[in-house]
Amino acid sequence: MKPLLLLLFTGLLSGTLYSAGKLTDPEVVAPLTLLLWQVAGGSLVLCLVLLLRGQRMRWDRRYRHYYLVGGLLGVSIPYALAYLVVSRVPVGLVGIYTALSPLLTYGISRLLGHEPGSWRRWSGLVLGLVGVLMIMLPRGGGATAEWHYLLLGLGIPLSLALSNIYRSRAWPEGSQPLPLAAGMLSIQGLWLIPLTLLLGQFQLPSLDPGQDASIGIPLALVAGVSYLSTFALLRLSGPVYLSQLGYVITTVTVTIGILFFNEQYGTGDWLAIGLIFSGILLTGRRPVWRSQGSRIADLRGSRLNRQRATNAT
Repeated sequence: MKPLLLLLFTGLLSGTLYSAGKLTDPEVVAPLTLLLWQVAGGSLVLCLVLLLRGQRMRWDRRYRHYYLVGGLLGVSIPYALAYLVVSRVPVGLVGIYTALSPLLTYGISRLLGHEPGSWRRWSGLVLGLVGVLMIMLPRGGGATAEWHYLLLGLGIPLSLALSNIYRSRAWPEGSQPLPLAAGMLSIQGLWLIPLTLLLGQFQLPSLDPGQDASIGIPLALVAGVSYLSTFALLRLSGPVYLSQLGYVITTVTVTIGILFFNEQYGTGDWLAIGLIFSGILLTGRRPVWRSQGSRIADLRGSRLNRQRATNAT
């Protein structure tokens, strides 16, 4: 019961983060400013937990590279795109975009030769892409700007998929997820601060509830708790169970869109969402990437099994 509650709680927080851009005017609070607040909040919370646990981040060259690339692909790019497109497209679609990452992870892994071929999983990939086209094509007859933003939103699952593949292959041996996550968020903040200053988009959160910038402090707090609960769920249940987070995020964002932003979804949209979920189920039956720690555990398990077999004979 505890993993399920933690999964729902984490999905609720993550879905809220993806919806945050809908609460502000992008002309008043830029997407990069929202991203900076989110990264800063997550970094502070995770660093505080590390301090309380007596753990520390490593900063040699290999780790710095991992923090930079993993953070860009897994945090900065997808969330910056989400905050950018959510002001122009339904917030539920942003959640659907995040759920597509397992499909693209498998497709890219297969093309790179990291995954064996499977008709079932290829069928899931095709079903998911058909669902995406069903959502996008009818909207293409509307405003050109909306079509461009819908297309740009596909960068969210693509970036997350590349992040999955990179982090699984570049994971520093013997490292724990929490220090790596804290390092990734810290590095993202270090380059976001000068970038927002250079672009004239640096802004401190406001304590005035009437200002758009008042979302800054709640966003930072939600982000921090969200990252912490994500890694608690990973530690408790493993990457396979964690992969189901996409379903919860999609459900949360669609619900938020309907209840708070009066978004409407037609029969074709619900059918498309069903196709996407079916595709994810077919493709994601087995995890398409595993951490270095998971592979080490498998090796230890196989050695133990061989030793038991030898003893039995």
